[in-house]
Amino acid sequence: MTPKTNPRLSPRPPRLLTPRRGHRPRTQRAFGQVPLVAAALRDDPEAAALLEPGSGTAQLSLFWEVEDGVWGRARYDWLRHDGRGVDYKSTRSAHPNDLPK
Repeated sequence: MTPKTNPRLSPRPPRLLTPRRGHRPRTQRAFGQVPLVAAALRDDPEAAALLEPGSGTAQLSLFWEVEDGVWGRARYDWLRHDGRGVDYKSTRSAHPNDLPK
């Protein structure tokens, strides 16, 4: 059995790592999109302001008890120090007419 590696530290692309149950490995193509997505976020003034380095914590999981024995959970892409959560999603269009009914 090979030890699991951290994809952030591994020189190998994530697609070569064994995915966790229920997760699909990233393809080389998707892995190659990362620099393009990062550049697009930096080029967008609103996104750049929300994701300003040092303004929050990346990939932070939150857990809370909704009521006795019932727990809620969330995982933000970026939780800002001012309490605002940021989640990045990609789509061709977010126009209401293009969304499924």
